Amino acid sequence: MSIKFKGSDSILYNATKGILQTSGVLAADSWFKIYSVADSGSALPALGVTAVFKSPENVGDQITLAAGDAVIPLTLTEVCKVDTELSGEMGVIDTTDSCDYPYNTSVPDGFTSLSGSINTMMRFDEVTEELEDVSQDFLVKFFDIVSDDAEGAYTLTPKDDSDLLLFILLNSKATTNGKIQNFYIVPAILNSVSSNVALKDVLKADYGWTKGQGLATFYKRAIVASA
Repeated sequence: MSIKFKGSDSILYNATKGILQTSGVLAADSWFKIYSVADSGSALPALGVTAVFKSPENVGDQITLAAGDAVIPLTLTEVCKVDTELSGEMGVIDTTDSCDYPYNTSVPDGFTSLSGSINTMMRFDEVTEELEDVSQDFLVKFFDIVSDDAEGAYTLTPKDDSDLLLFILLNSKATTNGKIQNFYIVPAILNSVSSNVALKDVLKADYGWTKGQGLATFYKRAIVASA
């Protein structure tokens, strides 16, 4: 028997990269991106460079980096989405010739295009009414951001068009032993923004994205009881 989930059961996260770790034991139950793998003796999962993984739940199962291993710790921040979309399209090569009449034939060309959209509300601090970081993290992909304290201090945050790393957790209510959490994990480049400033509507920001550099995965993570 199978079950279905509502879109509201999903959570969208943006991952922030930490400082490169080249030695020691990885923190338990934490996300990492593989930067490099030792030629021999590596205990990293055999997923390839740029792959993302979550370290084992229990301390006794943790991964110790070998000489040549390097990972980037990731911190996930929830994006307050209204909805998000992911679509994929596989490229094909037309192989039709006269012997195929009356049908067209194709073979895969080996390339898959991933793209999507993220629709959000603009969120402001309750006390100061400053646009919150979770909103600015996307806006800075398109704008230089200037902060002015009205007392002579000006701060410029230059436009940053580097890739995002998006996590879409499809079944956020899976929290107990034996359940499986299901993620889309995709490096993404924001390629469009539309900010709705309607008279009778809340302030919104809608973004389009295409796949950036690195592996895109559908990631299944088991939940186990802590030792």
